[in-house]
Amino acid sequence: LEFRRVLFRSAGGQIQQLRDYDFMDHDARQAFQDLLKELQDQMLQQFFQGMKQSLGAMTPEQMGQLQQMVRDLNRLLEDHQRGDDSGFDDFMQKWGDFFPDGIENASQLAQHMQEQMSQMQQLLDSMTPEMRDELEDMMDSLFGNGDFQDDLSDLMFNLDQVHPTQWRQQIGRAHV
Repeated sequence: LEFRRVLFRSAGGQIQQLRDYDFMDHDARQAFQDLLKELQDQMLQQFFQGMKQSLGAMTPEQMGQLQQMVRDLNRLLEDHQRGDDSGFDDFMQKWGDFFPDGIENASQLAQHMQEQMSQMQQLLDSMTPEMRDELEDMMDSLFGNGDFQDDLSDLMFNLDQVHPTQWRQQIGRAHV
């Protein structure tokens, strides 16, 4: 019993414990569900505002660096598809700060990026239509450069070639 008290002291643990609780009163369960929804909406709104501020603060130099990284990543993935992973170490030396430690090859890098894109899609799916529209407008203004759009499309194609997944279908439903 003491272990459970320690385990569920965190807010997340307490919420999970209440989610698992078998409420006897329907109104109490509904009040809890309403509270959870309100908390989720507030957290999403805060995250959304932070994302807007971060995107709005990107300088042209940072955008240029991001585009160069995407181009380098496309080259790396295209080489990987031909069986040449000789550029992986150079890529990670140049751009490794953008990725977590422990990625050891191009295949793992592609898998990591696909997981990140899937998580981003889940986040977009949880946003209101107004939030998605506003974010899409911001992204279009930032990444509206035709060359950059082509580079991003190439990246999505290359990732799918390395590790075919269903995330491309999801992105087609609600593109960024």
